[in-house]
Amino acid sequence: MDIEGSWALRSIVVDGEPRPGRHGLLIYAADGYMAAAINESDDAPAPSAEPPLLYAGTWELEGSEVVHHVSNCSEPDRIGRSLRRRASLSGDGRWLTLVAEGRFGQAVLEWERAPSRVADGTASDR
Repeated sequence: MDIEGSWALRSIVVDGEPRPGRHGLLIYAADGYMAAAINESDDAPAPSAEPPLLYAGTWELEGSEVVHHVSNCSEPDRIGRSLRRRASLSGDGRWLTLVAEGRFGQAVLEWERAPSRVADGTASDR
């Protein structure tokens, strides 16, 4: 499964309830590092009490799961943990679905592959 690259959050559903007004970025680097950021967007229908979730560490694929080994996080209790996500690709690799289960219940996150920001070896629009 080729999930290396950058992904933009398109939707979150927690225990069957959509969570509108969220945006995020998920990066799986070729060197095995990863970073995730999920925040409330400016157009959220109502402010939530949920703080942004920001974390980084390393990643690996184990069968149909991606494992995030957390080394830095906005929620300190996640540091040092390995977070398992069932992963699937669709739309010719354009869409990534991650399913997480934890103390919050079940979360289904839909990500869209972000367009490359590199042209001819240099980043564009900096």
